Amino acid sequence: MPSGFDLAVLCKEKGNTAFKNEDYQTARSLYTHALSIDPVNEIYPLNRAMANLKLERWSEAEIDCTATLKISPGHLKAIFRRVVARRELGKYKQANEDLDLFINGAGDRLLAAQARESLSKYPVEDIDISPLTTPDPTDHLADEFRVIHLAEEGTPFAIRESNTQRGCCAFATKKIRRGDLILSEKPVVIVTTETSTVKLKELAIQSELRGLSPTHLNSFLHLSNGHADCSCFPGQRATGIFATNSFALTDDQSGIGLTGCRFNHSCSPNARFSFNPTTGHFRIFALSDILVGEEICVAYLSSRMLYGQTRQHRQGLLHSRYHFTCSCSVCSLPNAEMTLSDSRRVKVNKLWEKVPMFPPNQTIQRLNTIVQSINLLKEEGYAADYDDFTNDAAIICAYHSDYESSKYWAKLTYETRVAEFGKDSPRAAEVRGTYLNPKSFSMAGTGRVQRFSHIRL
Repeated sequence: MPSGFDLAVLCKEKGNTAFKNEDYQTARSLYTHALSIDPVNEIYPLNRAMANLKLERWSEAEIDCTATLKISPGHLKAIFRRVVARRELGKYKQANEDLDLFINGAGDRLLAAQARESLSKYPVEDIDISPLTTPDPTDHLADEFRVIHLAEEGTPFAIRESNTQRGCCAFATKKIRRGDLILSEKPVVIVTTETSTVKLKELAIQSELRGLSPTHLNSFLHLSNGHADCSCFPGQRATGIFATNSFALTDDQSGIGLTGCRFNHSCSPNARFSFNPTTGHFRIFALSDILVGEEICVAYLSSRMLYGQTRQHRQGLLHSRYHFTCSCSVCSLPNAEMTLSDSRRVKVNKLWEKVPMFPPNQTIQRLNTIVQSINLLKEEGYAADYDDFTNDAAIICAYHSDYESSKYWAKLTYETRVAEFGKDSPRAAEVRGTYLNPKSFSMAGTGRVQRFSHIRL
């Protein structure tokens, strides 16, 4: 870590705060993170031992105390905490032996007397009641992250661990319809993209982490780190986590929503993430109807980088940015079907580039090209970004004073943006005026009058 910042120390400090607030589970998890970062610091297993005692995880507390004593032999706090753990495990002989070590090491006499009195109630010989399996003291994932995570009450999804490369997935717990709001949350870590150098980005992320609550820091550190084994951010766990899980919020900001970043990628997503700068919320809307139990996926690539590129190109982008290989329904198609998918997407990209190149006397061809593009997207099963084409169609028709057709295309644009970004989004607001009044297009009525009512989807 750069000078002045130590993630392990921050975890310990936030863990201490959680411990004081009697949130022992979060404290234990944060001490575990600290231990995984710096396994030779005796304070981290010692603190986790105390959290384990509070949680009545006696065997794990004993292991942590022993780990501390291996690093710092004769550590009195570790010896005494192991006395407590061994007493609760029925290891009375060993507990008494530890108590002797504590007393001989000039440990607190009052504590020693109280411990001796409590041990006198039990037999001298051990009655080991520790669990049959010994927990792994190096395990850095808290137990609460191994179970299904239900979202807040009333939300239509849950997050659970999976066997996929991305580590977890979101799935629908009720039927979701196109345009439904799936998630709305405030990003907890926001970094300005002007911090272009790795060092400046590290400093910005570190500043954000210092301001997190213990619970939020714990959740952040449980996120996957696709850069753990690469040379992108050597030794920078926090930066790797941020790079793996952050989304673009605005043109100059990126950030992490602790729930939203757990949604997996698909090259044919059924949901879309966006950021509403007015409310400051990261949101996910459904692109299509989603059945109960179906995985909810967003796209980590945007627009033409997704719908206009081959599988090979998409995989290259995803691997370079996030270090994973996509295995979504599109990328897993058999070879013959994959070839068709690639050809459709390449063709859509070529048509998109062709649309603005038509001269004014080829407006019908231009509109037919737009219709062809959208139909190819539908054939591909891609349910987003139709407004990239329909908005152009609305402008073209208004230019030729065909306001009926312009309103048809403007309505499709508006409805698409409402479904994908929300009615209150800036993206929807941009086109609402032209949907209500196509004459408000800047070039409306300036071209040769034509009618295009025969050209529709």
